[in-house]
Amino acid sequence: MSCAPNARGEPFCTDIFADNNFLIYLVLTLLDGCSTGSKSGASMKCSGCKGSGSATPSPFLGANFSREVNECQICKQCYGTGTRKTIQDHFACLNCKQCYGTGETISDHCTQCNGDKVVQEKQGYCVVVEKGMGNGHEIRFPREVKEHKDWAKFIGDRVTFVLQEEEHPVFQREGDDLIFKHTLSLNEALWGFEFVLTHLDNRELKIRATPGEIIKPGQVKVINEEGMPVYQLPDMKGKLYIHFSVDFSLPPELYKDLESALPPRTSVLTDIELANCEKPTLHNVSIEGMTGSASK
Repeated sequence: MSCAPNARGEPFCTDIFADNNFLIYLVLTLLDGCSTGSKSGASMKCSGCKGSGSATPSPFLGANFSREVNECQICKQCYGTGTRKTIQDHFACLNCKQCYGTGETISDHCTQCNGDKVVQEKQGYCVVVEKGMGNGHEIRFPREVKEHKDWAKFIGDRVTFVLQEEEHPVFQREGDDLIFKHTLSLNEALWGFEFVLTHLDNRELKIRATPGEIIKPGQVKVINEEGMPVYQLPDMKGKLYIHFSVDFSLPPELYKDLESALPPRTSVLTDIELANCEKPTLHNVSIEGMTGSASK
């Protein structure tokens, strides 16, 4: 990489390709894709000084000149090389302090670019988010040629837009699949349930239990073709998983009635049988807090 400072001593590079990354926040409601506009800055040759950095036109203009030549002089300290030899470090070549390594000096800076030879211009982009694109997906635009401060040299710049999903209050996305969590009452888990699920595209799905089936805590049901569209295969969709939990809370007055209605508990161990047993303490933990094979 070759870098040299400009007229203010700031480094710039002339032989690398830089990436400009911009974030686009993506919500799960965009099942059908979308398009959005964005702008990016680009360094273009200053029109006021024709890329010379000087505000004073040269008096030596002729008919054979294809562009306007302004008052930029060869640095008298380094004779246009941009470097000076020094015996301070075994005759090393250091950047010239008079011209900051550019090889030229400007006596009258252009008021538009302040002697930088380039100005920042905004360029618009139409970013198309296709069906199935997800978090971290990059949308790249071709490298653009930018005119640099030494305007005979050019630098390419690739503009990249990165999608970042926003958290949805109801659904969780896992690739092409969606996860929906639903809590059942004890009555619903034992005797059946029925509820309406509003999908991302506002369609209403009627979810009901299989007759006679008891839903256990942590049980998962799946509905095919109700997930996210598959990227580059828009006619295909992932799956919709419904993760059930059961709320066992009951009014205290119902405890005795429920106990009498259920099968009796297993026999309680006697004090003699419990004498040699250790008594560990049980702690509450969520499924996210489980590690290793215990969470599988």
